Amino acid sequence: MLGLLRKPTVLWSLLLFMLPAASFALTNTLGGFGAQFGASERMVSLLGGVGLTVAGVVGGLAVPVISRRLPLRPLYLLVGGGGAAFTLLLLLLPHTPAAFGLALLGENVFQAAAFSVENAIILRSIGRDNPLAATQFALISAATSLPLAYMQYLDGQGYGLGGVNGSYLVDALVSGGAVLTLAAILWTWRRRIPAI
Repeated sequence: MLGLLRKPTVLWSLLLFMLPAASFALTNTLGGFGAQFGASERMVSLLGGVGLTVAGVVGGLAVPVISRRLPLRPLYLLVGGGGAAFTLLLLLLPHTPAAFGLALLGENVFQAAAFSVENAIILRSIGRDNPLAATQFALISAATSLPLAYMQYLDGQGYGLGGVNGSYLVDALVSGGAVLTLAAILWTWRRRIPAI
């Protein structure tokens, strides 16, 4: 296990995933906001079932198409930055059932895309004939859960300050800040970062 922490590809992957660049923790709480948008329980259930399934498929299928033109690490940051911009745009919408549906489905499209890119990065970092492949997969996958936990807390603090819009603002600013930070780090160290 400690040998994994000496591998540059593992360390760079851990850095990438431990910051909340593309955590999309809002997807875990948006379903509970339905009443604040005037959405019926039936609508929330329908969107939370069939809607999220479709959103997940769309987000997941978009990644292979885009990854043909863009390396995985920049793609991961693009998904995170796009998601942060989408969340900021939600601040401009009135709290209507349609806006709720757009928020729930849109955030889940971005989250599904982020999961797809994360797994592609993890699998590429493992490479072939790696005797610690399962351990490395588990370690890096666990790192992707860390920002989900603390962003849930931060989004809750934002909600306490400004309701749904407070959650949107905190989530977008923290995630967007993480994207910019990681982009600067990856650009500065680009010659030392091992390819995946």
